[in-house]
Amino acid sequence: MFGLHTLAVMKPHYNVYAVGLGFLLGIVGGNFFIVTPFYGYAFLLGIGGLYILTHRKYLLLIFFLVGIFLALVRWYFFIEFSQQNNVRALVDKQQTFIVQVDAEPDQRTDKQLLTVKVKISAENKWQQGLVLVTTSLYPKYQYGDIIFLQGTLSEPAIFSDFNYQRYLARHGIYAVSYFPDMKFIKSEQSAYKTLLVFKNKFIRQVSSMLAEPEASFLNGLLWGAKKSMFAPVLEKFNLTGTTHVVALSGYNITILGLIIFFIMPWLGVGRKKAFWVTLGIICLFVLITGYPASVVRAAIMGIMVLIAYRWGGGVKPGILLIVSATIMCALNPFLLLWDVGFQLSFLATIGLVYLMPQIEKYFFWLTPKFGLRETVLATTSAIVMTTPLILYQFGRFSLVALPANILILFVIPLAMALGFLAVLISYIWFPLGQMIAWCAFALLHYVIFVTNVLSSHAYVTLSVSLSLATMLVIYIIFFIFIFYVNRKKTSSF
Repeated sequence: MFGLHTLAVMKPHYNVYAVGLGFLLGIVGGNFFIVTPFYGYAFLLGIGGLYILTHRKYLLLIFFLVGIFLALVRWYFFIEFSQQNNVRALVDKQQTFIVQVDAEPDQRTDKQLLTVKVKISAENKWQQGLVLVTTSLYPKYQYGDIIFLQGTLSEPAIFSDFNYQRYLARHGIYAVSYFPDMKFIKSEQSAYKTLLVFKNKFIRQVSSMLAEPEASFLNGLLWGAKKSMFAPVLEKFNLTGTTHVVALSGYNITILGLIIFFIMPWLGVGRKKAFWVTLGIICLFVLITGYPASVVRAAIMGIMVLIAYRWGGGVKPGILLIVSATIMCALNPFLLLWDVGFQLSFLATIGLVYLMPQIEKYFFWLTPKFGLRETVLATTSAIVMTTPLILYQFGRFSLVALPANILILFVIPLAMALGFLAVLISYIWFPLGQMIAWCAFALLHYVIFVTNVLSSHAYVTLSVSLSLATMLVIYIIFFIFIFYVNRKKTSSF
């Protein structure tokens, strides 16, 4: 009989999947109920009893239950910490604070959003946590600035179509303040602030070499600084289903890693040293970009692949996915259910890893020249896997997403490489850097031109909404199909 015991014996690495999937399921459950320590210990004793009574016959099930237990423990301590370190007790009161800017300011065209760390004595207890402050565009504040703030804190609103409270809670923010009185006191230095200084220098250097909107586009590709892009340009990317190109993602960080690997030999760095250099640069890159979920996921997966490559032995893509998801959800349990970017990133990766090989045979008629077949396959796989979630979350599907991605994706790596090279060389000899930047400008202008043309038609998007139940049924069918076609291909998992 092909049971749990048999499956565990045939494929021992399935125990990793069991722990990971159990952990993720426990994270889902933790969003709706918290298990007290008493029930947690009882659950753990039950796992131990099952292990002893079954004489280790059902290790896969036991590992799965261990994953659930670890998730419930993580939720308990996460909630305990958040309750002790938030400012919800201070809302709806006029307050005077000494705060410190705790993240890179989000500077818009007419205002700036500051994530500030608050520490204030209230009712003989220290209340500390994060507050999102909306203030005027000037004076501009920087990470590490200490500010005197006087105003009222409020709980984030919950709208009919958007839970702003839950959105901010992902980042540990439980209160907001709109246009309070603020006065700069001093600025504190730190290693992270130094990194942000370098990032802003790079952004200004790009802006000095390129015109808009191409300059903001390149800054978004390289450093994650897409907030400065003009809203009409971003909307055209939205309409054509190519926002992932502008948003910093695993695609961008993979290209960055390849660029570094190609550059290192030119600088006389061997392959072994290049591994450590690439590892360090990826970590710095994640810090500089503000560590969005998609970049952290790509960095974790990239580091695991580099480690596997460095010390030999292949790592199954499914292991990379489940381990990176488990690590990220352990760090922030809110990601799994409430971060759409995180969800889209993983679904797209699943499509590339598992769906793309299954549909390849249907695209034999496409030429492999210029990477056309691979681009179409990758784009189609990602679109198929992410469309149900997009329809559920946004109720909008781009009818030109496939041709748009086919027309622009192949130029993005070259545009990023030229842009990155232009910035580096411009600090050595600016005229040469400027010439390389003009080449990058031509490619970036082409991408913007394509999105302008494809988004100019009246019926670019289709309005379709899916219910939660329908979306879940579709994904269950997808995953059953993926498991069914790969069940005999041990190397696929």
